[in-house]
Amino acid sequence: MSAPNKRGRPREYDPDFHPDDFVERSTKGKCLSQIAREWGVCRDTIYDWANKYPDFSYAFKRGKDCLEAWYVDLGIEAIQMGEKIHFGVYVWQTKNLCGWRDKPKDEDSDDDDEQSLEQLIAASNALNEKMKTKVQNKK
Repeated sequence: MSAPNKRGRPREYDPDFHPDDFVERSTKGKCLSQIAREWGVCRDTIYDWANKYPDFSYAFKRGKDCLEAWYVDLGIEAIQMGEKIHFGVYVWQTKNLCGWRDKPKDEDSDDDDEQSLEQLIAASNALNEKMKTKVQNKK
């Protein structure tokens, strides 16, 4: 087992390091667990810092926004470049790492315009093909 904190990152909260580094890593798509691992601390320590230190609390919130933006950019880029992404994995990631949720069905609504997963996948694939054609036509 490798020694934790082998890169010399501080384990105690450092206001000159942790807030900026958290946002930077989040901007690159790193989730809380990955950042904790790289810092050699547990996720609870990061939550404690967010509750205890106002500057880190702000960085924590901003980092979450940056992570969400990274996933949105990833999806848009995949569509624009005509790349195939695994829809189920992408949805799982965004739900679990970004806190995205399905819109709850309104029990009192008679609307039948909710799409099934199969319809969404078909629409996504059609959009992928359209974007791929547009990109190829621009070349």
